[in-house]
Amino acid sequence: YYNFYVPAVRKADSIVSCSATYIKELADEDRYSDGVANIMNQERLKSYGITIGMDYSLHNPAATAEETSKPIKYPFSVNESELLNKTGLLDYKSGKRANKLYLQSMLSKNNVNIDNINESIGVKQYGYLNNNKDAFVSTFITRYDPQQKGVDIAIKASEMLLEQEKDAQMILAGPDFCKDYSLIKEYIKNVVEKYPGRAVLCDGFINNIAQFYAGSDTVLIPSRFAPFELVQLQGMRMGAVPIVSNAGGLAEIIVDPADGPDNKILGFKTKESLFLSKDPYRDYCNTIKRAINTYKNEPQKWDTILRNDLKFKQTWDLPAKKYVNTVFNLKNYNNIRDLFYIDSRFTTGEIASFDNDKMRQDIEYLKSRGFSQIVQIDKENADIKNLANQFGIKYKTVELGDTPSYESVVNLLKEIADNDEKNFFNESQGKNNKSVLASLYLSFSSDDSVDEIMKKIWAERNNNFENVIWGDKNKIKNIMNRLSVLGEKCNHDFSKLTVNALMNVNLNLLNSVSRKAREFLKKIADTNNLKEVVYSSRHYIK
Repeated sequence: YYNFYVPAVRKADSIVSCSATYIKELADEDRYSDGVANIMNQERLKSYGITIGMDYSLHNPAATAEETSKPIKYPFSVNESELLNKTGLLDYKSGKRANKLYLQSMLSKNNVNIDNINESIGVKQYGYLNNNKDAFVSTFITRYDPQQKGVDIAIKASEMLLEQEKDAQMILAGPDFCKDYSLIKEYIKNVVEKYPGRAVLCDGFINNIAQFYAGSDTVLIPSRFAPFELVQLQGMRMGAVPIVSNAGGLAEIIVDPADGPDNKILGFKTKESLFLSKDPYRDYCNTIKRAINTYKNEPQKWDTILRNDLKFKQTWDLPAKKYVNTVFNLKNYNNIRDLFYIDSRFTTGEIASFDNDKMRQDIEYLKSRGFSQIVQIDKENADIKNLANQFGIKYKTVELGDTPSYESVVNLLKEIADNDEKNFFNESQGKNNKSVLASLYLSFSSDDSVDEIMKKIWAERNNNFENVIWGDKNKIKNIMNRLSVLGEKCNHDFSKLTVNALMNVNLNLLNSVSRKAREFLKKIADTNNLKEVVYSSRHYIK
């Protein structure tokens, strides 16, 4: 039961993910991070999400046999100067049409032998595609993993889609590493055999992925979670419009028609991550149907999306610069003790006041991370104040006292909310005090119960609430309860937080009713999550 992830996160100098969205998801949602979102959140100031790139010379629809070992059958380009200067290239519209018909012929009945082997693609093939220039061809190439890659979602969505859309064609390709081949059997039975001429399964690693994307209208990416899926860049490069889960690096790259102007749209994505969706199969199927509707009824918009994809570039230049400026830049490391990050408004820790050089490094670090104000708890530190002024960071002191009072707590929380500064709260009395600060803040600003807050913060920090340095534990917990109730009542709006309101909270009535109501609703929500639990009977409950 030992979780090696916990000390790794705590002890690492930096934590790097291949997209900024995914690093945020890990800190915001326990289900993404195996129950340690709180630790990821505490360490977010040393976390970097750097969106990766692709080598566009290796993935090029205009490359000929002399330029690549795996050219597509009909090279094409969207670049007018390239079309003028390079012989044998088709324009992107003609190229997509020709490659679609070629892909359909590759996956026809005629290319499959008696052992189901298709030598042109190098794997076993089940089912076949009819030759249909008007077909809407979607391709899903991945390892058959129902937990991350969402292959079960793709199977169920395929079944729903082919039943409703007569011109849709579906290709699934990739290896199933399970001994019982349950996913392959399921797709063959429920999709391939049910819709002859419109669905294909390629069992294994195909030998030319680029040709599949060049002949497809869309690339399907129903991942439940996705640090980054390089396949979206590969598909776009070959003119296959991505249809994705609204998660991680997928959400970061893909602009949906609902998100932006036509000249920015790159594909279609679900309303929320399929990992969090109550009905991921239907949500993903509906997203594919939106794409089909655009393809059929708004050809001009579809053409714009296709051109946007073909022209889009996410190279390695920008990620490389970000690595140099962050992960490999010593200014982005610090001596701050017990750094504790809750959200964009609340960060606390102890600046290294024991050493002037380290103190300067810490102030420079805070400046590099965008902090514009240091709030000192209780006792002013003249050295930190002078250094802060040198780096253009504001400095002020807020009294809290050994045991916080209603008035001191309200003043502290309003200090967080009453300005647009990015605040760092410098607290030098010990890590338990920082836990109290965080607990008071979360009690007003979150929907968690007081018990959940204490469990999150105190247990993860190897401390028991009864061991806090501050004196009156019962008073602190009483204030937390009152803040929690008032936060709900005021919709977590800090501007409505007042000393009188905090003192006049009717704990016995409001706290009891609100807590019980939320606990009841939480049980209902947990029950709804069981819908996720399994189309393919391979997605297990912990």
